[in-house]
Amino acid sequence: KMDSTMSMSNTPRRSRQMGRSSLKRDTSSTKRLRSGGDDGGKRRKKSFRAQDPQEEEVKPRVFMSPTAGGSPILKGRVSRTVPNREACDMEVSRVLLKEGVCTGGKEYGTALARTIFSQDIKGKVLTLGKTQQGTAQPPLRVTKTQANTRRAKQIQSRIIPQVAERVLDAPCIVDDYSHCLIDWSPWANMLAVALNDTLYSWDAVTGVSNELCSLEDEANAISSVSWIQEGSVLAIGSSVDGTVRLFDASQGKHLTKLSGHTDRVCTMAWNQHILTTGGKDGTIIHHDVRVKNHIVSRLKTVHSRSEVRTVTYSPDFSYLASSDDSGTVGIWDASPSISKPIRSFTPHSGAVKALSWSPTRRHYLATGGYQDSMLKVHKATTCDTLTSINTGSEITCLRWSNAASELATTHGHPSDSLRVWSLGKGDKLKELADIKGHNERILHMTLSPDGQTAVTCSADETIRFWKIFSEPVKSKSFVQLAIR
Repeated sequence: KMDSTMSMSNTPRRSRQMGRSSLKRDTSSTKRLRSGGDDGGKRRKKSFRAQDPQEEEVKPRVFMSPTAGGSPILKGRVSRTVPNREACDMEVSRVLLKEGVCTGGKEYGTALARTIFSQDIKGKVLTLGKTQQGTAQPPLRVTKTQANTRRAKQIQSRIIPQVAERVLDAPCIVDDYSHCLIDWSPWANMLAVALNDTLYSWDAVTGVSNELCSLEDEANAISSVSWIQEGSVLAIGSSVDGTVRLFDASQGKHLTKLSGHTDRVCTMAWNQHILTTGGKDGTIIHHDVRVKNHIVSRLKTVHSRSEVRTVTYSPDFSYLASSDDSGTVGIWDASPSISKPIRSFTPHSGAVKALSWSPTRRHYLATGGYQDSMLKVHKATTCDTLTSINTGSEITCLRWSNAASELATTHGHPSDSLRVWSLGKGDKLKELADIKGHNERILHMTLSPDGQTAVTCSADETIRFWKIFSEPVKSKSFVQLAIR
């Protein structure tokens, strides 16, 4: 105690007063930090940073609006700066981001930039202020409206080739337009071709053709072929005994034989494990290929004596459409238990083999007459004819595009051509192309798995590949839309 008194007495009075005042300030600040209340946060800020009365008041920042043409927008106190996109030159910004990549030196880069942009590059990657008045925009700039217009012109002026991409020989092909002699597998990517009594396959990947099988009786020719949707099983219809053979192309062996028709099998269509066949005897049979007693139901057309030319399922497999020699089209429920058609109508005056559902327009059904040469589009739910056009040639087959409201038709006498049509606004048909590549009538047509290439077989014993349709539009996911 005596030592501390002596030490304090030796200390000057001014220093002792400063120590006491600092001690008081520390004590008061500690009390304020410990004390609660509504104004604790304000006092705490004042204690850590002394406010200089001469310091100027902080002004709110000014931002350039990217949508208001560079007009300033006053905001409160914020922590970041938004660039003005209209004041930025994207082409120049890309060059500035890659500055130093050019291997020709600075002078070469300056000369190159002057040639491309018609001026020296004196910009920034991000511009925060207004655009300078009188600054010319670079000639390579393309607005969004111009880009959309160019894209629309490209779609309208799509060029359909007049020359086949590939030609295969098909000797001894049966010259009968009622036969369905080719079919492209969507699962195995193989083309099945029936030449008289022998079945061949052509691999689209390797381009190699192989012989799959032959019928036992040489007089019994193959009248129709059809691949299952998922798998390597191929259905083969005969022209004499009315039987259908199932063949596994991957294993190279026969699976079973299905009977039921009394005459040739003209057409076949798959619905998972149900195989639907139509014959010359005027009947439509549903076969369940999984069981021994395969006949599930037998359907009679309106004109029972007329040969069934085509049977085809709708894209959602809810309806089955059929056509026959009398020109009658029947709409059936896809369930095999229903034995009567929902609707039936006669849009043509003669045989109808060309029959196809639209994959892009719900319940749109296109038909083509062989004798009357009429191409018509109907609403299957009401049987109303939406549009029709006289092609001037026998229509043997038709297929819809998977990407747009377009369809292709194959013809016999007198044109022997392949035509592409567009179904535009108001459901009006417009001819886009008339391709003349075959020397004789076209018998049948099928599409590739991607829906772009049409394959035709003709009585001139050739098979030709035509890339006539555009690529299907891929649906955008929610994540992609959110990012963009």
